[in-house]
Amino acid sequence: MHDDQKLCAKLSELEKQLHCLQTRNQHRVVDDLLHEAFFEIGRSGRRYDRSQVVDALINDEPGDEIHAEDFAVTVLSEGCALLTYRSFTLNAQGDIARPTLRASIWIKTGEAWQMQFHQGTPEAF
Repeated sequence: MHDDQKLCAKLSELEKQLHCLQTRNQHRVVDDLLHEAFFEIGRSGRRYDRSQVVDALINDEPGDEIHAEDFAVTVLSEGCALLTYRSFTLNAQGDIARPTLRASIWIKTGEAWQMQFHQGTPEAF
């Protein structure tokens, strides 16, 4: 497996931990994944700081399962990568709902990767 493919697999695995209720409700997991300088521009267009996102994730209630696909990585510099992908949920009829294009910047801190920035943009059809 090529280095970029390995990195894409690693970062997409980390990203999916933030989609999964069982892991995103764990303060330690979220704290380890989000860089101290993290911020997000949400699907709504609002800007959220790290503490707002941590509070939202660890207090999240069960809801629609988040599906993610089409992961791609671009290495921006040594220890810095852009992860892009598409996410969505499924409505009661099994149709795609809330399709969103997502981008995250991951920074390698020591031996661990941490997300420093995330943005979600509603996908146009």
